[in-house]
Amino acid sequence: MGYQITEFGQDVLDDVKRLCDRTLEAQLRAADRSGERPAEACRAASEMGIGAAFIAEEYGGAGLELQEQAAVLEELAACDAGFAVSYMANRLAQAPVEIAGSALQKKLVYDVLLDGGFAGFCLTEDQAGSDISGCRTRAVRQGDRYILDGNKLFVTNGPDAEIFVAFAVTDPDGETKESLSAFLVPGDAEGLTRGAPEHKLGIRNSGTCEISFNRVSVPAGYRIGEEGGGFSLAVRSLEQARIWCGVTALGVARRAISESTAYAKERRQFGKPLSENEVILFKLADMEMKTEAARLCCSAALERLEKGLAVTKESAIAKCLAADAAMECATEAVQIFGGYGYCEEYPVEKLLRDAKIFQIFEGTNEIQRLIVGRSLVRER
Repeated sequence: MGYQITEFGQDVLDDVKRLCDRTLEAQLRAADRSGERPAEACRAASEMGIGAAFIAEEYGGAGLELQEQAAVLEELAACDAGFAVSYMANRLAQAPVEIAGSALQKKLVYDVLLDGGFAGFCLTEDQAGSDISGCRTRAVRQGDRYILDGNKLFVTNGPDAEIFVAFAVTDPDGETKESLSAFLVPGDAEGLTRGAPEHKLGIRNSGTCEISFNRVSVPAGYRIGEEGGGFSLAVRSLEQARIWCGVTALGVARRAISESTAYAKERRQFGKPLSENEVILFKLADMEMKTEAARLCCSAALERLEKGLAVTKESAIAKCLAADAAMECATEAVQIFGGYGYCEEYPVEKLLRDAKIFQIFEGTNEIQRLIVGRSLVRER
């Protein structure tokens, strides 16, 4: 059970697997422990053209279908969730220009990603987390340019991004839903500053920081879509992002199952392998069933997205189930490993650190349950 993959897509996926096994795994594990930027891993991924896997062929990308992109992202996450999150964040930053961007705007973003670079999505603020209507960053029109002022928090890829999608209020006296707009902002724009990288519990191989705009000037042609159209653009982008978030979480869950199964077959207690203990088998079975169910939901949501159908409820279900599966699988993996699972020498402690974030970002799982519940009430 899983994604629908063509022969070409499978070839790309096989290449990604080999890169992860032969190169990325060791480099990213060392970077997670040292706290240093995984420069060598980024270079290796760039040389292979990982960024192209998520871009349409007409813009110079590999032209993979959404299901195939999901398989690639899950594979990267099974290797290292933080590294995969950097590409997940790229996918989020692509969404606004894919939905409403001009040819120029698409080129600006895709050229960065095809060259192995990273992009950032600047929406969250001190008073605008799950409730994006709290956005206070302002964009004032001055002739043929906009001047941006404000601060954005928890920007994934913030320390390294070469281009940002930033949301700002263009009418401070209006309701946020009618006055929010989206802009492309080059990473080297004058007045843009990056805060110190956050020291995080997990996903350490993706950089996160605050981004500040102090009278940052961008051309009016860098506004994505219509002025005041940013709220719906953010919502639609986040709906897509939740599927990619779920897919990335599945990589953590899958790795937890793989590590736990291998350990259970090898570890002997009371004269027999742990894998012959029913309690352990039940744990493994539950881990596998929850992960497979979540993957099917992600696949179904991607199929709807590919067809241009609404994914509001479906993306919330996919993200919520996959994030919960990742956390539960990682927790059970540590339990199966026992004391060893709590030590850095074994991989599952990192999986537990990495898993938690998927229940938080792109809308907390509590928000996802609200979306699903409200969808049911409206439908019936």
